[in-house]
Amino acid sequence: MRTPLMHTCNSPGSNRKRPTRVGLVAVLALIVAVNSGAEESSSGQSLLEAAGLKRRHTLSLGATVLDADASIQATSNGLVPVAISLDELGITDAYNSYYLEYRYRLNSRWSTFIGGYRFSGSGQRILARDFNYAGVEFTAGAEIDGDLTADAYMVNVLYSVYESDAVEIQLGGGLHAFDLNAEIESEVFVGEANTTVSEAAETLLAPIPNFRGSASWALNERISFTAVGGWLSANIDDFEGAFTYAHLRGHYRVNDKVALSLGYLYNEVDVTEKRERGDLVYDVIFKGPSLTLTFGF
Repeated sequence: MRTPLMHTCNSPGSNRKRPTRVGLVAVLALIVAVNSGAEESSSGQSLLEAAGLKRRHTLSLGATVLDADASIQATSNGLVPVAISLDELGITDAYNSYYLEYRYRLNSRWSTFIGGYRFSGSGQRILARDFNYAGVEFTAGAEIDGDLTADAYMVNVLYSVYESDAVEIQLGGGLHAFDLNAEIESEVFVGEANTTVSEAAETLLAPIPNFRGSASWALNERISFTAVGGWLSANIDDFEGAFTYAHLRGHYRVNDKVALSLGYLYNEVDVTEKRERGDLVYDVIFKGPSLTLTFGF
């Protein structure tokens, strides 16, 4: 876990290095460039169809072992803004998570995508410094319990801008909705007795429109690769939001309807809700390997 972040609501996550968008563009260009070397399908179908990448319905169930890095901030009652890291709350930075995705092809060019995933962690430790959250002040030396839950939901519409026998590139957009919740409870011990002295919780539900791109490349009828990415920085009503999303996967087709894939997922959410009593800030990064079971029909 990195050193706890100490920034105000005006610059959440400013010291982090975001993945370059050039990297995703380079992946797409490479896929197109090597397309001419792909094997041909023996069934008379295109390689995309033979590899199961053009099915009308595609349902994916996945699991990830994620490394999480986050800071939260909820200013209230005129207190000085303080960013709090997962490490300070005793929340582990590695845990399992799960996701569900569904794609429906409207026709050969248009498709829709729906996805959802959940991240949650909890921990306990002795507080090393004073801080405040949601108008409640927590004192160094107290034992605290921290919980963080982040649910994300995606709805997108994509259009195929390039397609060959083995490669398809789609571009589109939609909506990312984040449901972020953090709770902190503090206890102090006096002799053999303990007393709960403070408890605070805040929830943020933020809808953020996004741009999304995807590329599919069938190397042969069994092996294929997909790259999905999305990003946007936008101001909507009381929200200032930015996010980056990328998921690279290599697929192995087990049979006509089932495929297994290994990949790597990166998701960064940096959202601020402007409120009269004080801003609410979530700066969260989740990243790690993924395993996906896909059904196409």
